[in-house]
Amino acid sequence: MKKSILLFFTVLIFVNYSFSTEIPSKIKHVTIYKQNAKIVRATKSSVTKGSSTLVFGGLTTSLQVQSIQVGMTEGVKLLSVSYRINYLQDKKVSKGIKILQDSVKILNYKLAINKKAKDVTKGEMNVISSNTKLGSTQEGVKVEELKSLSDYYFKRMSVLQNKLVDFDKKEREIREVLSRMQNQIKQLSSGLNKSTGEIVLEVISDRAKTSDFVFSYIVNNVSWVPIYDLRSDGIDKNIQLVYKANVYQRTGLNWENVPITISTANPNINNSRPILNPRYVYFYQPTIYSKREEVVSNRNMLYEEEAISNKPMKYVDAMKIAKTKQKYVQIKQSYVPMDMHESQMNVEFKVEQPYTIPTDGKYHMVIMTEFSIPADYEYHAVPSIDKAAFLLAKIADWGKYNLLPGKANIFFENTYVGQSQINPYITADTLLLSFGRDSKIIIEREKLYKESTVKTSLTTKKHINAYEITLRNTKSEPVTIEVLDQIPLSNIKDIEVELLESGGAELVKKVGKLSWEIKLQANEKKSIKFIYSVKYPKTKVVKGS
Repeated sequence: MKKSILLFFTVLIFVNYSFSTEIPSKIKHVTIYKQNAKIVRATKSSVTKGSSTLVFGGLTTSLQVQSIQVGMTEGVKLLSVSYRINYLQDKKVSKGIKILQDSVKILNYKLAINKKAKDVTKGEMNVISSNTKLGSTQEGVKVEELKSLSDYYFKRMSVLQNKLVDFDKKEREIREVLSRMQNQIKQLSSGLNKSTGEIVLEVISDRAKTSDFVFSYIVNNVSWVPIYDLRSDGIDKNIQLVYKANVYQRTGLNWENVPITISTANPNINNSRPILNPRYVYFYQPTIYSKREEVVSNRNMLYEEEAISNKPMKYVDAMKIAKTKQKYVQIKQSYVPMDMHESQMNVEFKVEQPYTIPTDGKYHMVIMTEFSIPADYEYHAVPSIDKAAFLLAKIADWGKYNLLPGKANIFFENTYVGQSQINPYITADTLLLSFGRDSKIIIEREKLYKESTVKTSLTTKKHINAYEITLRNTKSEPVTIEVLDQIPLSNIKDIEVELLESGGAELVKKVGKLSWEIKLQANEKKSIKFIYSVKYPKTKVVKGS
């Protein structure tokens, strides 16, 4: 009896919970951040005079409780707000899933009918097989009767066997379609929550009325990454840049036809003011190796005698100390961690048209905005690495476009030429965008072996290397191309590198870079040559020359 009473009250609690009146609401706006998103919902509900409890259901379970904000009609005041999960609520499905589920029911019904027809056919075959005995033990069977029975058995059993084959075929076809539909339902509903979230409000009103409710909150499992389309119809045209967002959401609820804003902000960023901590200077000491190759770091160890003095400690002296197995004195050293600060551009793009983004864990494309960008075009080539001419677009004052690092699909003269990378986090005044290779500019680079020689003396060897770069413009208009090459560098006194002939190149000595700016008329061909030498001791072998 006690168990029955306990079960009754348990069921009563569940029934009261599951049948508490939930107030539906609609998503009015979604702001998608680099991580997470802000959902704004709105609805109307009647409130009684005095205090009342309102439950807004059908919400996601990946909600950040501390982010809930509520707005109400004047005269209605908020007493408290809480959040809970309803595990008894049936999972809401989209119209597409509902159609598939109905189709699955129809297919299962067809399977059941097919099975019954198949069972009836098998039953008839069993009846025929069990009634093939003719006559009795005393009386024989006439030839005519035997022949008639044999013909009937053959014809009827053949028909029934063919029916069974048809039933099996039909069953395979239905099950194949059924399997595809079930897999599709599983995929579409994989991100949907089996439970829903509820916001519970305690409010007080000066009188009975219908109040507007607007509430917002931050949800997890949402992100977006930038992607671009760069289009150019020619080197005398502006670049058309389409700024897009690849949006991912797995909140458990589909966003159907909702207004969207894409934001570069981070709602979870630390908003505490920065505080300066003391910063200490210290003497740098090299790492010392003992005979047993044990590393002794002087960041936390000082030598008892030599290191305490004010004189700088030489590496040779340190080695001597290590060899004599000098004792060490352990000291403490303060460590100040390095803070990492996230850049806060906080740019928002209000998308013009509503979008539907399902909770399927896939990326969905959203067009944010478009720009027509003036650009200067130039061809660029590094034939020692790649014998191709790359078309570069130079964009000045690019900061005003609020670009983020991301991949770009490149289209030139209505042809897809591949992907490139946009990196706006550079300090240069000009942003370079690659529009890919131009097959109409032919480049060759070869070593001139007749002019490349080796000269030796009693103590030294000198390699002379000569290269020729040939460029040909097969286009119908003139082009300007920047060509880069290099000579090796030496940081060893006994290895000398000398540029003997530059071919008119500008030399950047620090990096050994050679650069030419070549103007080619239509169908024009030009060649440039450079020669350098590498001199080193005869007894040595040099690499990288």
